[in-house]
Amino acid sequence: MFENKHVTYKVLKKYILEVYEELKEKEECNSDIHVIYVPIKINGFLFSKYNGTWKNEIFINVYTMLKASDKQNIMCYFYSYATLSHEIEHIRIINALGSSSNITYSRLLAMFEQIIMNVKKKPLFLLDMVMTSNIAEKKYYTSPIEISCIKSAYESALDYMKDDMPLSNYKNIYNICDAVSFWEDNMELGYYIKDRPYNLFVYLFDNIGKCLLQDKEIYDKYPIVSQLFNSDGTVLSIDRIFDNFYDLNRKLCDKIIIHLFMYYKTDYTDIFLQRREVKEYINKLANEYCKQVIRYYQNISFGACFLQESILIDNLIVMQSNVECLINLMKIYKMEHTDGGIITLRIY
Repeated sequence: MFENKHVTYKVLKKYILEVYEELKEKEECNSDIHVIYVPIKINGFLFSKYNGTWKNEIFINVYTMLKASDKQNIMCYFYSYATLSHEIEHIRIINALGSSSNITYSRLLAMFEQIIMNVKKKPLFLLDMVMTSNIAEKKYYTSPIEISCIKSAYESALDYMKDDMPLSNYKNIYNICDAVSFWEDNMELGYYIKDRPYNLFVYLFDNIGKCLLQDKEIYDKYPIVSQLFNSDGTVLSIDRIFDNFYDLNRKLCDKIIIHLFMYYKTDYTDIFLQRREVKEYINKLANEYCKQVIRYYQNISFGACFLQESILIDNLIVMQSNVECLINLMKIYKMEHTDGGIITLRIY
């Protein structure tokens, strides 16, 4: 399949269209696809329109791939496959909005980001990435949607081409996949336009609440929204979310509840008196989060093959602030603090 000669636009276009025919049936994806050659540093993008149903068009830009094709032809094919997989993951996220089953925490954040974009009718990062500024890069690599798409792209392309890649390339991409997973599991921040970090969970949940005030239809249109919010845009109480998710999706329940406990300040005294099992559950989650931050601190260099060091450090600062908050809350509600503590940060 992979021609061992100089790769041309015609050769790469043929390969991309053939691969798409394979993926289209597997993914039940009927989107139109366009292979283009435009001198901008974007490998692909998706145009989506909603008119009762979603209409998606995939654009794969082979400009940067062909510029590097004289170095290693096999990687030109790899990045073509990865780019196609990346755009198909965008479509998966859009299609997932109609369901609330089997959702991971990272997928939830990506879905919320997509809903906010849909309501605000604002495309994500196309203009930013054309500008290729430092802040655009930071915004891109802290977007739950884009991290989900990058992870899917690299993992699927690596699996598809593992028997054809040189060992050194395979190991390099494998390490990047691990770094992306590490980041997805620990990402707690995004960036405003002026390079200031914000709390990702709070930003997304607050904006979903604002979207509900702007467009009441999303409460019924997106099932996951009604399982976490009241129709007036306020977040459901922790005990109700516990009841909604604990038995159905424990991992998602863990993530949502510990973040709500940290960020949404309210008096939990009555809930904890009436629901001892909820208090014990949150106490366990709080200690687990403190341990998670220690592991992140110990392994922070693991993400360096994928992310700027400044992003990793900013994220550690947010996580450390979360630990301080949790320790204080455990004292207030007389919980047992058994694991983790304050890390002395040395930022150079």
